[in-house]
Amino acid sequence: MGIESTTRQLGRVTAVVALGGGLLLASPGTAFASTPIVFELTGSFGDGVQVSYFGANDEPIVEVAGLPWSAAYDYNGSAPSLTFTGIHPGPDPGTVTCRVSIGGRTIVSRSNNAPKAAGNGAYCNVVNLGKGYVAN
Repeated sequence: MGIESTTRQLGRVTAVVALGGGLLLASPGTAFASTPIVFELTGSFGDGVQVSYFGANDEPIVEVAGLPWSAAYDYNGSAPSLTFTGIHPGPDPGTVTCRVSIGGRTIVSRSNNAPKAAGNGAYCNVVNLGKGYVAN
């Protein structure tokens, strides 16, 4: 085995290690490539809940939905944190629970923690610390 052959072999090993590391870990401030994410809302309101979150490529999405509600997609954005809310405005009594699952694991679940001025609702936030998302 000559020096040239050894260099090629080392080059392949290095490339595989670099590729494997790039798929498993994200640099601080960047998201995982195509991270499966699920936002869910449950509660006692059948309709009129304002849902807001960031979509697959960091685009803001706001819609009005009934409960239960969910959205699932592969996240390709680079936001260091993702905020997800479900708010039913007005004085009507009721509950709202938000849940965020990433890669099949529930990261955060909150019920009725929105500021009272906003109405009845729930607020979930997750932060990417470079090694994955955690509740905030």
